[in-house]
Amino acid sequence: MFSGSLKKVLYMPELPEVEVMRRRIESHVLNTRLQTIEAVDGRLVSKLPTNWPKLLEGNAFSSSQRVGKYLFLNFDKTWLHLHFGMTGSVSFVSKDETPPPYTRLKLAFDNGLMMCFTDPRTFGKMDIVNRVEAFVANKRLGVDLLEASDEDAIRMFANRKISLKAILLRQKDVAGIGNWLADEALYRLKLNPTIRGIDLTPEVAIALLNETKSIAEEAIQADTHYGEFPNHFFVNHRVEDGDCPCTKDTIKKITLAGRSTYYCPTCQPQTK
Repeated sequence: MFSGSLKKVLYMPELPEVEVMRRRIESHVLNTRLQTIEAVDGRLVSKLPTNWPKLLEGNAFSSSQRVGKYLFLNFDKTWLHLHFGMTGSVSFVSKDETPPPYTRLKLAFDNGLMMCFTDPRTFGKMDIVNRVEAFVANKRLGVDLLEASDEDAIRMFANRKISLKAILLRQKDVAGIGNWLADEALYRLKLNPTIRGIDLTPEVAIALLNETKSIAEEAIQADTHYGEFPNHFFVNHRVEDGDCPCTKDTIKKITLAGRSTYYCPTCQPQTK
């Protein structure tokens, strides 16, 4: 079960956390029938038609799909889209149990379980879509990180005169890379986040995207959620004036692409 503790919410859920949630949902309620769905917080469904529950209730949950940080649950070809915002998560309880704190959405299934979408800071979103492909096209999302190729990596960085950090965060190129994942990959390859994409060789561009993918896969296998990362991850040290785990030098914080960025000036010099 995912923790609802506000104290543990340190990082916005990114691709690994969302993939962990997708697999958790499938393991609990795949091929069961949705009996009822209720928005505890009306803000979550304020833009949906009033009959929106009828589009889902009574249908079987047959599959799921994730594109970047966006999760889609298939109920007989009607898709429920969940986006977790800053603090969204899912947990499961028996239908006769009290939902956890901050529950915004409840889904009761015919196997006796209730899925609760919790969101302490209420930045999460839900929607009902007919086709995932149309949603992805409308959002202009690039290829999912876990499906990205070497060719995608070369295209992603070639001729770009913006920072590596900014490029990694561009969901239009490759979908699913968020703030901590970008910092982690740059740290592991000892690349300064301010280096421009155009300054990378194709070989380094491929290595950087593949390293990002490997980190995501490693985090998924570790059942990562809510900032509880494996001990050797740089993200655990990613605080201003923290100590670099390699050199023990002071970690620096700057802002790139509007996001806080952490790096070690010794491990990640501006030129190599």
